[in-house]
Amino acid sequence: MSNANKEIVRRKFEALSEGSLVALDEAIADEIVSNDPSEPGPLRGREAYRAGVEAYLNAFPGMQARVEDQVEEGD
Repeated sequence: MSNANKEIVRRKFEALSEGSLVALDEAIADEIVSNDPSEPGPLRGREAYRAGVEAYLNAFPGMQARVEDQVEEGD
């Protein structure tokens, strides 16, 4: 994973912690496919992913996520 990709992942978790869907939009691609095992199936596209995140944030207000370490292939 390049440093740019690591920064995108870090920004996604910061956006989740901020509860900022606008910041999340900036951190994910339009064609995202999320295969999160907690979801009933893959979420395809930004709008579906955003709706899933919004539901999660509504269920867990004040949720905090923190990236403490990242490992990339070859580390």
